[in-house]
Amino acid sequence: MNPGEIDAWLKKRGFDPAGNLCEAVVCKRDSSFTTTAMYEASRAGCLDVCKHLAAHGAAATVTKRSSLGTTPFLAACHRGHQHVARWLHENGAAGDVRVPDPNGCTPMYVAAFEGDLPLVRWLATTAAAADVRTPTRDGTTPLLAACQEGHLAVAQWLHSEGAEEDLKVPNSEEETPMTAACRGEHLLVMQWLFEVSGSREFVIVPSTVHEGSTPRHAAAPATPGAKKNSGKAAPPPRKGASLRETPMKGRGSKL
Repeated sequence: MNPGEIDAWLKKRGFDPAGNLCEAVVCKRDSSFTTTAMYEASRAGCLDVCKHLAAHGAAATVTKRSSLGTTPFLAACHRGHQHVARWLHENGAAGDVRVPDPNGCTPMYVAAFEGDLPLVRWLATTAAAADVRTPTRDGTTPLLAACQEGHLAVAQWLHSEGAEEDLKVPNSEEETPMTAACRGEHLLVMQWLFEVSGSREFVIVPSTVHEGSTPRHAAAPATPGAKKNSGKAAPPPRKGASLRETPMKGRGSKL
């Protein structure tokens, strides 16, 4: 992007190119919170804008969180912008590789949730390697998140890098990797979990969030006229979905 395009990009999002670029403004996407230009550029994957901001007095904002408590580094990881995450890491945000949002979602967690294996592998070369098993506040591990979303390659990588003990670890709703995979009908993940578990007992761990259903029940289609399960958790927001920005809630959300 040339300087004129960068200025236009900033103006479109409510920032004054000639003003204080460190100042947070009300977000154009959602007026209920504020963000900095650096945060917005990181979230959007606009590396040219990030570099421009750093060169024009806003270098200190590489670690400045949005009013919802999310760092630019975490926002870049959630959106899969590894090139931006790397730049942030090299330009003052190395300390944010393990910083979670208010719901405990770390960069490693969001990368696993999104199924971004290259990003997961890169994060493991940083201090974020220590978060391979770090759960969110509701107890959802990166492995559980990957299984829930059907990301087999990420789940296998996490398992090989120290998360094997998380195969049977449930979250606060007693959802396990197997029940989560069954709920999402991710057959390849289910088959892999069965193979690495080495026990049939593992396959019948109940999930109380779904009224004590087993993985077999979780995968089965509902019978016609059956009463809906009022306790069923709503599906998590997907990457790129048009939703308001909120902190992640264990299973992922819009950043």
